[in-house]
Amino acid sequence: INRVIDQWHTIKRAYELIENPEQYDLIFRLRLDTRVDNLLLLTDKEIVVPDPHPYEHIYAVRDHLAYGTPEGMKKYCSLYDHTEEIYTNNPNLCAEGLLHYYLENISPEIQFYKDRNLVEYKNYWIMK
Repeated sequence: INRVIDQWHTIKRAYELIENPEQYDLIFRLRLDTRVDNLLLLTDKEIVVPDPHPYEHIYAVRDHLAYGTPEGMKKYCSLYDHTEEIYTNNPNLCAEGLLHYYLENISPEIQFYKDRNLVEYKNYWIMK
């Protein structure tokens, strides 16, 4: 659990380094080992995340990449602020379940969208 909390603390700090995020149409969050090819941007969504693999639980969200509006990505990158509360009430959540629970239940007015066309292929992401 500590590794996951540390990861989200780093993501929050990275977002805080963006000067005036409102000046951007979209903000991306990518893991350093992530490569993206042929991305068709969905600019009308607040937060876009990959749809989980078929073998993953339906209530999972991969944390390799996400993008969205400045307001949406501020929410996405602020998961760290809620980890203690979420894990206290849901101690058995895995990392992917934590992200899904957070996006669905904390500030639900900021919607997230699972893009079924964004798939992982040998450690990089492509559009179907």
